[in-house]
Amino acid sequence: MMRSRVLAAAITLIVSAVVLCPVTASAQGSKGGERHCNTRVLGASPEGEYILSPQECYATFDQAARAAGLSSPSRIDSQNVDSVMQAPANALVAYIAVHFDGQNFGGSSISIQGSGCSGGGINWATAQSGQWNNRFESSRQYCQYGAYIRYHDTSTYGGTTYTAAGWQDKSTLLGLNNLTSSTIYGV
Repeated sequence: MMRSRVLAAAITLIVSAVVLCPVTASAQGSKGGERHCNTRVLGASPEGEYILSPQECYATFDQAARAAGLSSPSRIDSQNVDSVMQAPANALVAYIAVHFDGQNFGGSSISIQGSGCSGGGINWATAQSGQWNNRFESSRQYCQYGAYIRYHDTSTYGGTTYTAAGWQDKSTLLGLNNLTSSTIYGV
């Protein structure tokens, strides 16, 4: 019985550290500069929220993509990442989505790595210290055929929504540009 309590306390501590771990000042970069970040889905809470790894941020999209495991003989950017991912050498790199704070896949980005869109969600008001809340304007989406990504203007997965086919890139999020507080990656 005591062993079970100790194990439960250890798991709670680890999950809390992963979910609440703030990004260091050096990872955030300079004010106004572009940052390209990666995070991985480690699992899901009983409520369906994705548990994310601490984000790792870089000055360029190319650096972030290579840190995520993509390889290419040429520079990787937001315009060619789809074709780079199709290369056989990159078959094991799995993105769910790459969200950008500019239209047409411009500006800073956060890449969500994981396997498919299993129905989990991210509350951007609290995830990653809230620094991605109300910032998305476009998205490259890599969910399997038949899945969706639903953008919400509240942190509770409600309010105004924009639902997009999970495998189709969106150069704009229309009425939810700079208003997304939570997303659901579903099937």
